[in-house]
Amino acid sequence: MSFLKKSYRTIACALITQLLGTFSISPILGTNFLSFNLTHALTPLTGFFGNGIHIVVAYMVHTAITGLYGSIGFNLFNHMPTFCGALFLATDSRFLKASISTLCIVMFLLHPIGRECAFYTLYWIPPLIISFLPRSPLFIQALGSTLTTHAVGSILWIYSHNTTVAFWQTLMCCVWIERLLFALVLAGSSYALHISIPFLKKIVSSKQLRSKLCPTGS
Repeated sequence: MSFLKKSYRTIACALITQLLGTFSISPILGTNFLSFNLTHALTPLTGFFGNGIHIVVAYMVHTAITGLYGSIGFNLFNHMPTFCGALFLATDSRFLKASISTLCIVMFLLHPIGRECAFYTLYWIPPLIISFLPRSPLFIQALGSTLTTHAVGSILWIYSHNTTVAFWQTLMCCVWIERLLFALVLAGSSYALHISIPFLKKIVSSKQLRSKLCPTGS
């Protein structure tokens, strides 16, 4: 498949997931105006349709379009976690996959508040392990992706907001439910797409064949 064709598919997937942003899943603790939605859950899905370069292209196009009705700087910040989650699925580099979580763990522990709740970084150990597994089932890949997204998002949050140890302790108790849900949604959607795409191709091919055999007006 050509680079351009893969890029189109990746960008289309990113734009479709953006349209799903109106469907909220759960509020983001610590804020009264942001919530997790289907966009956050499904944007890493683009990683199944291309390599790292395609993800970068899709990320830049997606940010530029959303920047038309908001701050480009905010959108770069807001979509960075899901970009890293998509990159986890797209790249074959074990080093790159593992380095994202490793860097997040180090940065979290370097923060004064993060140092006091080092236990929170346990959530980012699974992506490290998954990075070095030779062949992982779809759900395991999705879990590694969503936990990578969580790691990057947590770093951006702790360095941009005034948080407390109690805040991270509260999150520790509920993050696992949220991430399991996201992984299930991501894996289920990927499986559904892989099944439906060949089926849709057959429908399109049969319609094209029918139009050639029975042209209108003949």
